[in-house]
Amino acid sequence: MQRVEKTVFISYRRVNAAWALAIFQNLTQHGYDVFFDYEGIGSGDFERVILANIDARAHFLVLLTPSALDRCSEADDWLRREIEHAIGARRNVVPILLESFSFGDAKVRKKLTGELAMLDRYNGLEVSPSYFLEAMGRLRARYLNVALQSVPHPVSPVAQQAAREQQAAAGKAPAIQQTELTAEALFQQLNKPIDVEADKQAAGWFRKAADVGNPYGMAGLGFLYATGRGGLQSDVEAAGWYRKAVEGGSARAMTGLGFLYLAGRGGFPQDEKQAIDWFRKASEAGDPRGMGNLGLMYEQGRGGLPKDDSEAVSWFRKAAEAGDALGMSNLGWMYEQGRGGLPKDDKQAVTWFRKAAEAGDATGMNNLGAMYEQGRGGLPKDEQQAVEWYRKAADAGHGGGMSNLGWMYEQGRGGLPKGDKQAVTWFRKAAEAGDATGMNNLGAMYEQGRGGLPKDEQQAVEWYRKAADRGSAEAKEALKRLRGGS
Repeated sequence: MQRVEKTVFISYRRVNAAWALAIFQNLTQHGYDVFFDYEGIGSGDFERVILANIDARAHFLVLLTPSALDRCSEADDWLRREIEHAIGARRNVVPILLESFSFGDAKVRKKLTGELAMLDRYNGLEVSPSYFLEAMGRLRARYLNVALQSVPHPVSPVAQQAAREQQAAAGKAPAIQQTELTAEALFQQLNKPIDVEADKQAAGWFRKAADVGNPYGMAGLGFLYATGRGGLQSDVEAAGWYRKAVEGGSARAMTGLGFLYLAGRGGFPQDEKQAIDWFRKASEAGDPRGMGNLGLMYEQGRGGLPKDDSEAVSWFRKAAEAGDALGMSNLGWMYEQGRGGLPKDDKQAVTWFRKAAEAGDATGMNNLGAMYEQGRGGLPKDEQQAVEWYRKAADAGHGGGMSNLGWMYEQGRGGLPKGDKQAVTWFRKAAEAGDATGMNNLGAMYEQGRGGLPKDEQQAVEWYRKAADRGSAEAKEALKRLRGGS
């Protein structure tokens, strides 16, 4: 005879720990026996603890965000193995759809390979911070209130003990509030293109969450203070909030501390070795941005690390496969250059540039524009597409995108009117953003007196010198011509 089972397994990525804990707390309060890996179970115990506890429970909840499936291409990915095992064991699989996750998204569908392709056949439940309790009510009444055969799998003493330990640890955690769930959801959006109003709203939610000790709120405040977003700007405040978030276990805050050490900001000395230590800690804790930054340090041979393109590629790939847009862009660049043991492959470069661009990375947008402009990597030579991507990169604050857009205006290409004034506007923006090409081009416009600028050799030399200091070969040649190399 079939009966309703009140036993649940929660499968999730560590970045969604607050969601998992909130669901655990709600279901536990309503009499469910819930297992989720709260404290972290070693890989050696995976089969005898994790898989055994999936077998021992009737219902399998898998928490899905837009980036949750990114690492599922790896055969040994834990989330993939848990989902496949639950499907094979004929558990009642319930996808919990967070942060506007949709099975209809083309990028999501590409990740549903092998047995994961069955995942979208299950009825998913959309959950938002604002309507969390209502969603939990629907989960209990409709999704878990189904009769299954009694779970026949005997559970080993080791698996039983592990379940008791995880439940006890999770049971001691403070109750998750709506502010914390909202903060976690907003935190996952911080790498998207800047939205001033959204940043201001995020700042308010982060502060509320930080006030109750939530690491996402603390790390979010640190990020906004460090980047000057959301109406906040203070390196010292950024450092303080990152420190607090690290104490709460935030991997992204570890990366944030690494950035501050790298730049010598927030009261920290400029210390590349300390930066690398934090990037490595963040990487080991699963932060994709930390992985990408560690790759850059290997690529540049900084902080006492050997200059090692192969190691850089390894970290760029890990970052990219974990959903980091900058990691995708850097991996594409290594394919374009044929470095780190990779073949020189423009098609692969375009693939990764496009993934990066679609994930909101301005460097990826700019690089994709360049590939369209040159007609490389299997793309048609399409200057209008190039202009479109350069503009997106420029609007996202990328100096190279600004400079390239200015050059397209100067030349009157890609459907743009030929306009020196527009060119000067974008060259100046690029220069002020620190782009060497923009500085050099602005110097040339001053030297020639174009785009509404006076013919001013002194201004030209000033901008050429700034560009030369950043490695511009053209600017160095211009200085030799104007000042005899002085």
